[in-house]
Amino acid sequence: MTEYTVTQRANQYKQPRGGFIPVASLNTKQFSDNEFLPIASENITPSFMGLVVDYLTRFEVTGDVVGSFSIPEIGAHNVDLLAAQKTGHPYNGNMKRFKELTSQIKGLDDQSIQCAIQLVNYDIAYRMDPAYYVPRPKYQANQVTLEHIQKMVKRGTQFLHTAAKGGPIMVDFDFPGAYTETVVNGDGDYLTKNGLWDFKVSKAKPTNKFTLQILMYYIMGMHSENQSYFETVQQLGLFYPRQNLLYWINVSDISKSTMATVTKDVIGY
Repeated sequence: MTEYTVTQRANQYKQPRGGFIPVASLNTKQFSDNEFLPIASENITPSFMGLVVDYLTRFEVTGDVVGSFSIPEIGAHNVDLLAAQKTGHPYNGNMKRFKELTSQIKGLDDQSIQCAIQLVNYDIAYRMDPAYYVPRPKYQANQVTLEHIQKMVKRGTQFLHTAAKGGPIMVDFDFPGAYTETVVNGDGDYLTKNGLWDFKVSKAKPTNKFTLQILMYYIMGMHSENQSYFETVQQLGLFYPRQNLLYWINVSDISKSTMATVTKDVIGY
C-alpha cells in the first residue's frame, strides 16, 4: 500500500467534480489592509517565502525561536550526521550555525529576517535528504522582499490573535494516534478554539486540493489523542497573507456524506 503525507494524499486523490468542498462554497473575508504584495520584485523563491513567513509567524505568536525553527534544527543536525559519516569524526558545525542564527532572531527587523532565510535553507535536509543541502551564506533578501515578509507576518499574527479572541493558539500541531496505513504523516499550521487555519503564501486562489487538506486535518484531529482540542472547532479556513484575505467554511455546512467519504476512502479509517 502506498503511504502519503496529508498534502500528498490531498494532491493525489481524485475528487468528485468540483471537489469535496468546492472553492465556490467558501466564504471570504477581506481585511482592511488589502494591499496585494506582488512576487515580481522579490528575490527569494516562493517556497522560501512561504516557510520564512510561516516560521516567523510562529515565533511572533509563541516567542519561542528555537521551537519555531524546529524543522531547520533537525535539518542542521542531519547535515552534521552526514558529515560525520563521511569523515569518520564527530561534526557539529551546522548545529553551531543554527544556534548562532536563532540567537540573532529578535523580531521582524531586517537582520532577524535574513537569519530566518538562512535557517530555512536547512529545511531540505529534513524534508528530503541532507545530501541535498547546499550552504548559501550569500542568499540575502532585497529590501522589497524584507518588507513583504514583515507585512505578511504582521498580517498573519494579527489574524490569528483576532481568530483566537484572546484564547490559546496552537502552532504546528500533529495527530498522534490518528495516522493510518494510507496517511502516515502530516501536520497542521494553526489551531484556535473555534477554527483550524492553514496559511498559503501564494498569489493563486484556493483549489479543492487545499480544501481537502484542511478537511483531512479536521477529521484526523477528531480521531487523534488530542480530540478535545478539535471538538470546539467550528470553522476551517485558508489565510492568504499576500492579499490579507481569508477563505473559510463552517464545519456544520459540510455534508455528513462528504465527511464519511473522506474519513473512509481518503484517510482510511
